[in-house]
Order: sequence, then structure tokens, then C-alpha cells
Amino acid sequence: MNSQNKTKKSANAPLRQPKAVNVKRIVTVAVSAVLLVGVLLGALLGLNAYRNSGKGIRDVVVLKSEHFTLTLPMYSYYFRSMDKGADKDLVAMALTEQLALYEAALADGMKLSEERHRALIEQLEALVGAAEKREQSIDEFLSLQYGRGVKLSDIADLLNMTALAAEKDEAMWNGISIADGDIKQYCKDNSEQFLFCDYLSHVFTVPLNGKMTTEEKEQMVALYESYAKRLAECADAEAFAEMVISYEESFAKDADPDALLTDADKDEIRASIVFERSSYAAYQQNSDSVLKELNSWLFDGDRKAGDSKVLPYTNLEKNSATVGVYYMTRPLYTNSDPTHTLYDITLSFDKYTKAAAEANAEKAKNAYLKNPTEATLATLAGQYGGGLSEYVAHTSELDADLYGWLAQVRKAGDTLVYEASDGWHMVCYMEEGIAECYAQAKNILKADAYEAVMETYRKAYAVTVNPASYTDLPALRYGWLIF
Repeated sequence: MNSQNKTKKSANAPLRQPKAVNVKRIVTVAVSAVLLVGVLLGALLGLNAYRNSGKGIRDVVVLKSEHFTLTLPMYSYYFRSMDKGADKDLVAMALTEQLALYEAALADGMKLSEERHRALIEQLEALVGAAEKREQSIDEFLSLQYGRGVKLSDIADLLNMTALAAEKDEAMWNGISIADGDIKQYCKDNSEQFLFCDYLSHVFTVPLNGKMTTEEKEQMVALYESYAKRLAECADAEAFAEMVISYEESFAKDADPDALLTDADKDEIRASIVFERSSYAAYQQNSDSVLKELNSWLFDGDRKAGDSKVLPYTNLEKNSATVGVYYMTRPLYTNSDPTHTLYDITLSFDKYTKAAAEANAEKAKNAYLKNPTEATLATLAGQYGGGLSEYVAHTSELDADLYGWLAQVRKAGDTLVYEASDGWHMVCYMEEGIAECYAQAKNILKADAYEAVMETYRKAYAVTVNPASYTDLPALRYGWLIF
């Protein structure tokens, strides 16, 4: 009875209804989640904007002198403007020297020249133009190219400092005068430093490969040594050059029986016959065993023009072998060839095609002839490359065209346009100078005097360095949360 009642009661009990959906609560949670995501996204955007603005690094000081503070963004720009692989410590050291020169320039009341100021403005305008070309703001462009937080104002301040330092550096060097008596005395006291010899050299590369047996390799090396020995027996430098060409022609026919060397091919081969000038000082400092053997022979007191030496260098295990022949053209002497000062405007093949380089060399010449002043030459040098070259001796060590031109009687203002291995050149003659050995001695004495003045500047205008501020420079990248 009781069990029946229980069953009946449970059967008549109302069914449990599901809880009503709390829409308000769901909406609240969803809104909260959206707000949270928004806050996080805003925080990330804010953090990234802060990072890319460079505010966290703009006050970091790398170098500091009395009147200039070089910050991390300035250093970042300067460093990233260098060639890849630049050493950070050496770059910082160079900037330290420039800061000392800058302080010395300020102390002397120096002002930036119009020419350097104009060049500075052009650099800044070029950066703005590059940013516009990429359709970027200048801040974004500079941060992407040179590191987070780099501003145009940083670059302007830095360039102004380095330009004034360069102005002071140039004035220092030009202001150093060395007496003729001191030059002659230095040459007398250091005579061995100015002993030279001249020679021609040609190096055969022996065509070895891993498929050859050791005996075959030795036979090939012996064959090339026989070529070198015949070269060593040449009667003069001209015969030496012609025999090199005849050997190269034979090699070409070995590879291709129908091969015929053109005049251009022969010119290229002749250019591979290297004119060398070696000095006693270079011999003293050289530790390479092969070169030391060569130099020991070169500076043997019994040498005479026409003497020659064959030097093989063989490593059969590595399939490497060369045979060099060295032909003396002028034995030991103290170089008294006259020197010359000239402007060399260089149209490099790295920047121009051959046709464009030649055309621009002619343009440079015509621009100078319209206004034949040194200021015109300096402007052209800045535009195309190159500049004032002092103490150029007219020896065959130079390009043949320039050598022949300098060997003639020259007067100030004479010009030459010629092609060399590195590009086309427009040269303007300035003046004839002292003997080359004296010119070298003068440069050494001037360098010593310059360093003495520079040492006084280092002490008088101390620059503090904070090495820790630039060692982490690669982290100054611009982008989305890149640490």
C-alpha cells in the first residue's frame, strides 16, 4: 500500500523545468570579454608605439663631451651607415676622436664652411626624399632604416658635429709645416726605410684536379716551372711581357685549338703582368715565408736589372699550386722620382656603366674648364668621388696613361681623361713637389706632429664613454614587438 502510494505520488509529481536563460548575464560576460581584449590590444598597440617611438632609448647617452651629448639613436644612425661588419668599439672610438675635434673647433671659434653646410643639408633632404619615395613618414623611414627612435633632428645634430670636426681635422693637417732641414735629417737617420726596388711579376696557376694521380700533378707543376724558368731568362721587360702573352696564347689553344687571342685579350694579359715596388721597410715587417724569401732576394746587394727568381708554391694534397716569376727592372735605390699634387675625379665602375663613366668624366672636364678653380674641382670630387691626391710619383706603378702623362712637362690646370681598371678618371694637375722619398718622410713627420696635437685635444676635451649603451644595438629594430 505504501509502495503503491509512493509510486503514485512520484508519478503525479510535476516535471522539473530547465532554468531560464540569463540573457543579461551572457551579454555582460561578452561585453567584458570584448572590453578585456580591447584593453589588451590597446596596451599592445601602445607598447609597440612606445617602443617604435624610441622614447625608452632617446635619453641613453653613448658619448658625452662638454658641448655635445651623443645619444643612442645618433649612434644607431652612425653605426648603421657604416659598411656591414663594422666593429662597434672602433666606431665608438672614431666618434670619440670626432667629439674631441669638435670641442677644439668650438674653442677656436670655428664655423662650418658653406660647402660643408650645403652638403649637410643635401644629406638631410636626401633622407626626406627617400621616405617620400617609399610613401612613409620620415620618422617611420628612419626607424626602419637606422633603428627605433632615430629622428631627423638627431641626424642633423650628429652631421653638424662630424662636419665641424672634419673642418678642424683638415685645418690641423694643413696647418702643420715641416722644415726642409728636418725632412732631410729624417731621411738620413732612417735611410733604410726609403730603400726601394722595382720588379715585374707574373704568377701561373697550375691546373690541378682531384682526378690526377700524384705523378701527373708533379709533371704538371714541373711543366709550369719550365715556363717560369724561360720567362726568367728574358732579355728585358718588353720580352718578359711578350713571352707571358705567348704562353697564355698556348694555354688557350690547348683548351681550344681554334682559339685566337684578340688585341683586347692581349691587353688584359699584359695588365696581369704586375709592376711591383717593394721597400726595405716592407721587407722588414713581412712575416710570410714565401714573400720573405722573395724580399730577401730583392734586397740582396748584388742585384741588377734583369735578374730574376722563380718561386713555386705547391700543395698537391689540396690541388693547389702556383709558380711565380719575378723579374728585376730596377735594383736597390733611394727613390728620388718627383711627386705631384693633382685632383683625381673618379667615375667608378661600381656606380656607373663604362659608357656612363666615360660620358661623366668628359662632363667633369668640361665643367672644370668653364670655371677652372680648385673650388670647382672640390665640388666635382664631391659629386662623383675622389679628391685631392698629394705626393703622386710618376712611376710605372701608376696606370700607364697617367704615368705617361705625368712624365711629360706639366703645368697647373692641365687635364687628362683616361680609363683605368676601376673606372674613368678626370685628372687635373696642380703642382710638382719634392722627391718621393722626401714626400714620404714629410708625411711621416706631419703624422707625428698631428698625433701630438690630437693627444693634447684628448686630454683637454675629455669625452666620457658608456660602452654598455651601444653593445645591445641590434635590439634597436623597428617593428611589431620585436625584442
